[in-house]
Amino acid sequence: MSESDKSWTLSDGIISFKDIFSAIYNRDGNIPSIKAYNANDDVLCTFNFSSPNEYKITIEAKDEDGRNVIDSLRMTGLLDLVYTYSESQKPFATEPTRKRTLSSDFQKWFQKITKDRTLVPDTNSILNHTFSSLALVFGEDILKDVSVLIPRLVILEMERQANSKPNIDCNNTKSEKERLHCRKKRWVMLGYQEIMFLKSSMQTQMFPDLDAEILARFTQISGDLTADSWIRKEIKDYTKNVIKRKLEVGGSGLAGRKPNFLMVTSDFVNSLSAVAEDINSIYITQMIDRPTKMANLKQIAKFLINLSVLLEQIRVDVSSTQYGIKGFWQGKTTFDLLNNRIMTSSIS
Repeated sequence: MSESDKSWTLSDGIISFKDIFSAIYNRDGNIPSIKAYNANDDVLCTFNFSSPNEYKITIEAKDEDGRNVIDSLRMTGLLDLVYTYSESQKPFATEPTRKRTLSSDFQKWFQKITKDRTLVPDTNSILNHTFSSLALVFGEDILKDVSVLIPRLVILEMERQANSKPNIDCNNTKSEKERLHCRKKRWVMLGYQEIMFLKSSMQTQMFPDLDAEILARFTQISGDLTADSWIRKEIKDYTKNVIKRKLEVGGSGLAGRKPNFLMVTSDFVNSLSAVAEDINSIYITQMIDRPTKMANLKQIAKFLINLSVLLEQIRVDVSSTQYGIKGFWQGKTTFDLLNNRIMTSSIS
């Protein structure tokens, strides 16, 4: 298919991110508005295009559906966020430590803050797709010199959340409570995409294997809202072990350099606790309650996929053409999830 032949068409069946991106690409900039609906035909949001690279997003969804839209926008870099850097030894520093992602110099600031540090994401920053969303907005160059180390307890906490209440059939929910539980499980499953992005695009490694005692104790009490404290413990234990090994070899460089960790979190209390425990932190928060950021087509394509996964299925209206998009269906595989594959069907 030539560039000039590309149009707003989607084939029926299981398709990939590249397919949906191609379907909303138009070389001449003649791009209509896009409107998304939930399974009950309630309007979720509308994209209005003023130019090929400028889009205004209007959120019309309410309550939990609105939360799903916001979460999907955040995972694709479509929200105006504030990154706040807190250094444990200089909590009252007067130099600028806050930067909005809308700022023209955000990339330069972020690369300066993260230089020569090892970033450690907590569970919510993985679920919010913090790193891949930056790559969608600024390009992968923003992460080219960024080092990330993933705590084992983050994976364990995600697994615990995804496997909770196995008696609920998410293909046949019977109550609003069950529906919300299954939505959370799908959100956690989307988090594994972020793990794979970090491993494949940034060669990210994991923390060392957990001690059996720690593993058992975490499994028993992680449901009591203490997971973040255990993740901070994993960071501190790793640092202590590096220092111990260095002392054991007489202070030589054989044991490696003491890590300069920087925890990344969207949890305000977790950020404060990290600084109190001498762990530097980046805290990420939403600036306002609606998105104002201009988008590129890759972000919009990824947004539609994420939204269809969280809601299980949506309907998309592009001018006079309508499509049903299923983000989750019975028989969906790990390959489908990790490769952003969705199921589409034309609606007459």
